[in-house]
Amino acid sequence: MKTLKPFAYHTPETVKDAAGLLEQYGGTAKVFAGGTDIMVMLRDRIISVDNIIDIKKIPGLRGIEWNPATGLHIGALTTITDIVESAVVLEKYPSLKKSAEVLGSPQVRNKATIGGNICRSSPSADTPPSLIAFDAVVTIGGVNGERTVPIGEFFTGPGRNVLDKELVTGITLPAIKGAYGTAFGKISRVSEDLSKVNCAVVLKMTDKTCSDIRVVLGAVGATPVRAKNVEGVLRGQVVTDELIEKAADKVTEDIKPIDDIRSTAAYRNKVGRVLIKRLVKEALEDCGVK
Repeated sequence: MKTLKPFAYHTPETVKDAAGLLEQYGGTAKVFAGGTDIMVMLRDRIISVDNIIDIKKIPGLRGIEWNPATGLHIGALTTITDIVESAVVLEKYPSLKKSAEVLGSPQVRNKATIGGNICRSSPSADTPPSLIAFDAVVTIGGVNGERTVPIGEFFTGPGRNVLDKELVTGITLPAIKGAYGTAFGKISRVSEDLSKVNCAVVLKMTDKTCSDIRVVLGAVGATPVRAKNVEGVLRGQVVTDELIEKAADKVTEDIKPIDDIRSTAAYRNKVGRVLIKRLVKEALEDCGVK
């Protein structure tokens, strides 16, 4: 039977204290939020740490707040289930709800946190594409105070990010003005599995013209990928089925998938194209364009 290696357990009550512990213990410490990843890795001896820093006693890190001027703020300890069940997320950022409700099993969603999902920095994580498509900003706390980073700049590689003995304290999604539509889709072996490919689309429309668009794919590179060549075909144009086909063909210029245990690069290239066609059309319908 596998057992956990002994470790010291810390329960700081402020962000500064938690960051101080990270400074003190360095690479021998890990932050504990929902625990859905770290407990499995500790049990299976994938990682070994001497210090666990449980941040759940820090006040103000859980909750969803909407402000028409500044947008939606989500605390880092907000669970994935909280996001799925949020009426304001469904109303204002529906593709984020869709990405949250396909993340793992109900048991995982009840414990996993949005902060943990992005800090894990898995290329196949389900919420980052939607967050990037909404131009979300990450708030980070350390011993010297707070800083903010656009989430598109947060990830630096598989399992890596910009945190330097710091904590993510929250994520802010700006309010979107005007007519817009969103969509999210995921291809996986089963719904609870990690994505082979996932994709989020957010587009803005002026009459029948696409005034702006974000297309972001996961599991097709070392970090989530903005499909800027795809976006460039659609931006500023009247969107037709023929134009969507042309845009989807550009995805192979944006992504760099690999062969791994879940899929092949060839399959990811093919299904990435299919997802983009499907989701651009869904986003148009969400925006009221038939």
